[in-house]
Amino acid sequence: MNPLLLIKFGPYVVIALLVAAWGVQTARLSSSKLELANYRIEQQEIVQRQIDVANKQRKDASDAYKAQSQQLALSIKAGDVLKRCVAAGKCGVQQQPRDCTGIRLSASISPDAASAQPVPLAGNDAAINDCAVTTLQLNTLQADIEKQPNY
Repeated sequence: MNPLLLIKFGPYVVIALLVAAWGVQTARLSSSKLELANYRIEQQEIVQRQIDVANKQRKDASDAYKAQSQQLALSIKAGDVLKRCVAAGKCGVQQQPRDCTGIRLSASISPDAASAQPVPLAGNDAAINDCAVTTLQLNTLQADIEKQPNY
């Protein structure tokens, strides 16, 4: 090789190599930016799907709670909550078994005599109904907690 040619065209060769390297880096950077933009879009789609699933679960749970709450309201209105509470023995009222075989009434005892022992009434129907509503809320909350991942 002629040293004169190297001196004459050397700077052009170096500049051409630098321009080529610059072009390669620009292409790599553009590709990386495009990959980053695609990654961000993909992550946003994943987050949106998770939000949609959570909203659907929330709506389903809310609908189920509303249905159970309406059913409970009907039971309260019909007096079934109090009956179940009394039957379970949790209302302060004790049910006495009704066995009429050994009981004989004489004519001297009237049905409304002062000596009769009336069954004490439960504390308050409203308190029992509030307890039933609170129990429904707590059971629903516990079920929702248990549905969470990694519970």
